[in-house]
Amino acid sequence: MSAVTIEVWPTEVPIWGLLIAISVAAFYIIPIGMIQAITNQQIALNVITELIAGYALPGRPLANMIFKTFGYIVRRCFALLSARITDILNRMM
Repeated sequence: MSAVTIEVWPTEVPIWGLLIAISVAAFYIIPIGMIQAITNQQIALNVITELIAGYALPGRPLANMIFKTFGYIVRRCFALLSARITDILNRMM
């Protein structure tokens, strides 16, 4: 759905930008999850994704914000999904 959104509307984000945002979020889910589990502190990916988008898509502020949003939301969805799966597994035992 997000690929269709990026292609249909004038967002200035190429499809590879969306794939990189999702890849960054998927790559950092384990380290960020471990830090959150140990310290109970959440680390946001918004600064890292903003830095990558600013370097990869210079001069496109809308593309930068969309890249940042997809990077953050995908990581947040991964974290919520892992919490739900953990909760379900704990209830089964």
